[in-house]
Amino acid sequence: MIDVQLQANPADMASLRRQIERAQSSLGKDMAEALTWAAWSVAKTLGTASKIAPKQREYKLVDGGKLDKADGKKSFVVKVWRQKASPRWVFTRAASVAELKAQSLMQIKRRGLAQKAWMWCIKKVRRSASVAVAGPVAGILAKTATVDKKLTGRDQYVSMTNGLDYASEAFKQDGDRTAANAVERAAGMMEHTIDDKLKKAVK
Repeated sequence: MIDVQLQANPADMASLRRQIERAQSSLGKDMAEALTWAAWSVAKTLGTASKIAPKQREYKLVDGGKLDKADGKKSFVVKVWRQKASPRWVFTRAASVAELKAQSLMQIKRRGLAQKAWMWCIKKVRRSASVAVAGPVAGILAKTATVDKKLTGRDQYVSMTNGLDYASEAFKQDGDRTAANAVERAAGMMEHTIDDKLKKAVK
């Protein structure tokens, strides 16, 4: 089975199961291969359902942007998030907005981490998958993006977890790529590929 800890529509889960069965009956894949494919597809669609933060943090002017004549700088506060804690506003000074934006405080260094976590699950589900993540970020993902699987014998399953504190908040709330339709889109991906392979087989 595929363990999806989301409010997935039962009809979507049924559709995904049908594609797992088709992968076996029509393409000759075994259960482990079909489950791996389905898990890869779900991780892929959950990745595309995750937002990527802007490159820079939110900021506000202090005292109406009044210039300090002593050093020619203005006062700002920058919104900073720290894991589970509520955001806090950090005070800083700069001569202009351009100078402010050049400060390291303004840069969101790990933007897109929620999306990368699902891509990391893909790597763990199917070891041949290539995921371009390295350095400290890879260390974070190795701990937070986990996959539990049993692909031999009876009752085979794949369970994927994005353990980032804000993984749920990172999901898009509207548009055509959301967590709510991730399973539906995964099933559609599989269906399209299976149909395409079957068409090519009869040519």
